[in-house]
Amino acid sequence: MKKLTIYIYFIAALNFSCQSSKEPDLPIIMIDTFGQEIPDEPKISAQMAIIYNGSENVTEYSDSSYYYKGYIGIETRGHTSQRFPKKQYGLETRNADGDNLSVSLFGMPEEKDWILYAPFSDKSLMRNVIAYDIYRSMGYYAPRTKFCQLLINGDYVGVYVFMEKIKKDVGRVEISSPTTENFSGGYLLELDGFTRVDSTDIYILTEKKKQVYTIKFPKKKDITGDHIDWIKNYLDQFESTLFSDLFNDPVKGYYHYIDSPSWIDYMLINEAFRNFDAFQSSTYFYKKKDGKLFAGPVWDFNIAMGNTNYDNSNFTEGWLMDERYLPSRLLKDSVFTNEYKKRWKALRENQLALPKIISLIDDY
Repeated sequence: MKKLTIYIYFIAALNFSCQSSKEPDLPIIMIDTFGQEIPDEPKISAQMAIIYNGSENVTEYSDSSYYYKGYIGIETRGHTSQRFPKKQYGLETRNADGDNLSVSLFGMPEEKDWILYAPFSDKSLMRNVIAYDIYRSMGYYAPRTKFCQLLINGDYVGVYVFMEKIKKDVGRVEISSPTTENFSGGYLLELDGFTRVDSTDIYILTEKKKQVYTIKFPKKKDITGDHIDWIKNYLDQFESTLFSDLFNDPVKGYYHYIDSPSWIDYMLINEAFRNFDAFQSSTYFYKKKDGKLFAGPVWDFNIAMGNTNYDNSNFTEGWLMDERYLPSRLLKDSVFTNEYKKRWKALRENQLALPKIISLIDDY
C-alpha cells in the first residue's frame, strides 16, 4: 500500500490558499462570570449571550438582537492545555433556577453539555474541525463544530471552536444503558494514561498490557461494581486474545470482540493525518448492547498533521499505526491488512482525496 502523507498538503494549502474577500460571519459569544474567576472545577454560574446573523450575513459587535441568551455553568478543561494562556472551557446550558437546560445551538441537536475549544497549539485553528468533518463524511459520528469569537467579561480572548462534547445521547454516541439482566452494553470508554486520570474518574487497568481505560458511560452515580467487572473482563479477554498465538484464529480470534470496519476507518484517519495521540490518549471506544467494541468517535487532532517537534512525530515518511498498542497487532493479520489496504484506496479517491481536503481548508 503506497503511503501518501496528507498533512504535507495541509501545510502547503495553509500557506498558499487564496484568501476570501467575504466578510467574516463568525458568531460572537459573550460570557459574563459576574467577576468570578473560571476554575478547573466545579463549574461556576455565568451568563452567555450569542450574536449571530447566520452564515450568509455579517455579524457585528454592535448588533442588538441575540441569537441566544441564557445562563450557563462553566469551568476550564483539558490536561496539557490547562497551562496554555488561551484556556479551554466546558459549559452546560442552564435555566434561571440553575437546572440543566438542553438547547439547540448552530443547528446542532438539543443538548446541555458543550465545549469551547481553544486551538492554541494549532495555529491554523482548524485541524480538529477538518478531521471531524471528514470522519462524519465517512459515515460516523464526530462532534459538530462552529468557529466563533469569544469575549469573557468584555475582553476578547480569540477565535474558538464551539463544539459538542463526546457523550452518550441521541445524536451523539447512541448507546443504551446496561441493565441488571444484560451487562453487555452500552459503554463509552477512553483509552488514556495514568497521568491523565484523576480522583473523579472510574477507570480499568487491563491485566496483560496494563492499559488504562476511563469509563465515560455509565456515569459514576449510575455504574455498579457488576458493570465495571463485566466491561473489564471483556477488555481483558480481547487483549489476551489479540496478543496470543491464536489471535487471528477464525473461531477463537479477536474478530469476536471488535467491529473491524470501524477500527479500520478509525486507524486510517489517524494514520492519514498522523495523529500522534492516537491509541495513546484521547482514544474513544464504545460498545452497544450485545454488540462488539467500536472504535471512535475521533477526538483531539491538535498535534496531528506535523504539528509537533518531538519523538519523530512530525516525520512525513513511515507509518504510525504499526507502532501503536492494538493497531500494531491487528496489522499482523493478513485478513485485516487486506481490508485495510482496500479501504485506504477507496478513501483516497473520496473522503481523503487531496482536492476534498484542500477545499475544506480553503472554505475555512
